[in-house]
Amino acid sequence: MSKIVGLTVLVLVSSGCAATPGASDEGTAPKKPEEVPVGRICGGTLFSPEGGKALERLMSANRFQLSKPGSTNGADEVAKVLQAAYRAGADVVNMPNVSCEIRGVRDVEGLGRYPSARVRFNPASKHADGSGADISGVTVDRVDTSHTVAFDCVSSRIGSTSTVPLRITADFVGWGTKDRAADPAAAPDYLVVIHSAARAVAKELGCENGGGLPGRPEELERFVRAPVPSATGSTTP
Repeated sequence: MSKIVGLTVLVLVSSGCAATPGASDEGTAPKKPEEVPVGRICGGTLFSPEGGKALERLMSANRFQLSKPGSTNGADEVAKVLQAAYRAGADVVNMPNVSCEIRGVRDVEGLGRYPSARVRFNPASKHADGSGADISGVTVDRVDTSHTVAFDCVSSRIGSTSTVPLRITADFVGWGTKDRAADPAAAPDYLVVIHSAARAVAKELGCENGGGLPGRPEELERFVRAPVPSATGSTTP
């Protein structure tokens, strides 16, 4: 009888050990974020080959991670959000923007800092008082590592008209790219990146005349607005 009890206890103890939560996971390394070439980020549709090369130069990286939320948002995802925003009418001012988050695979100076950037699209229209009502056509603002392109989209897909177009503002902001921000030679790359992304979304939405965006990124230079002097004497874009 004592042998049977002892055997039963041994079986129960053994079963308890096998069922211990997480016991089989001990020592397992966390899953490493997927690393991809520039052609795979942002759904593989926001950047042309030329735009991708410019992004690589700005971020000093040719491999990127897909771990950040929104890192796979491409032109189609952006277009859907912007379309929904326009159809919200006057509530467009409360609709969300949509972005693609980018992180390069390059440890800056071994300090655990990685170059990152964001391409974001904001919707507006004359449906809402004062929302995009006083500005029209292509405009470009730039300062340091931030470049912004705004344009009007008249599209049968979303129902926007020349009287009430969808006003789209696309901005590219880079972090960890400051080593290139001070280099005048880097300025054209910012225009290439944001031009590529804006054109991709305009094409996806079916904007008439491509939203007025020029065919070449260097042609955006003529749309750059002069910085506005602030009360302190500094300038803001």
